[in-house]
Amino acid sequence: MRRTRQQLDSMLERLEDNLPSLIQTCGEDSFMETFARQADLIENSAGPGDRDYVKGRIDCMLSSRCLGPDDDQRPGLVSETLL
Repeated sequence: MRRTRQQLDSMLERLEDNLPSLIQTCGEDSFMETFARQADLIENSAGPGDRDYVKGRIDCMLSSRCLGPDDDQRPGLVSETLL
């Protein structure tokens, strides 16, 4: 089911708000896998015109917490799914 931009924003905000507890409970080993599953659900709910927007928001979530693919401090938290 395709979501509106407002619905996608709400889903993304919940994902971002949940990041600290997700990092704590999953640890480094399974964080990216768990995060990617949740992020994929949001991406798959986006219509073609919103997919880049959703991916950009997800990338910002990760990079703002030094968890993205360009982060040299935590290279173990890179996922092909999110690239």
